[in-house]
Amino acid sequence: MNTNTPFPSSPEAAGRPERTHLRLGFVALSDAAPLAAAKILEFGHGHGLTLELCRQPSWAAVRDKARAEKVKISRLSSGSSFDFGGARIDVISPPADYLPASSPMNNDSLGIRITYGRRSLLLTGDMEKPMERRALMDGQPLRADIIKVGHHGSNTSSIDPFLDAVSPVFAVISDGFENSFRHPHPKVLERLSAHRAGILRTDRDGLVTIRTDGRRISIETFLPR
Repeated sequence: MNTNTPFPSSPEAAGRPERTHLRLGFVALSDAAPLAAAKILEFGHGHGLTLELCRQPSWAAVRDKARAEKVKISRLSSGSSFDFGGARIDVISPPADYLPASSPMNNDSLGIRITYGRRSLLLTGDMEKPMERRALMDGQPLRADIIKVGHHGSNTSSIDPFLDAVSPVFAVISDGFENSFRHPHPKVLERLSAHRAGILRTDRDGLVTIRTDGRRISIETFLPR
């Protein structure tokens, strides 16, 4: 496959397709760069952040930067939705009654579905099986052309009923080359293959870039396939 060539207008025709801990979404902060979005997204219950994270200098820097730039911090939970840059954002996890532990956990991850035109992308962070089941039980909108596979392809995630609901054409696994966790898990790869999802892995393909105009989807990888 020539990865420099856009896919056909229908993603069902051919394909293959990273990972973001979306505890704080859309915004990359540094001392050299101003905030580039109207919102910073938090997750969760009550104050929306674990006590441990609230005490971290990194979070204090985000909070102070947001205040200086007059950027709103919005606490979100499943069922929330809003428009952003021409796209529709649906929050699928965690639920409003979710209570974070005293230290960060995988299920703290903010899961979102981004819809632009006719195309959609599901970003699951490190959501594990309990949150996948809860999203299914709550009837969250999960159908997506592309899924960022949960928890780096660990077997803690990506149960069959969840994949059934998403029905992805492309699946992206963000994992390090020869990582010590041995991600992705063979069983997850088997489940994705059984769902006929084209699989891209950052440990083999390098940077994965996905673009869409709301109709066509184009996918490029840093390393040749």
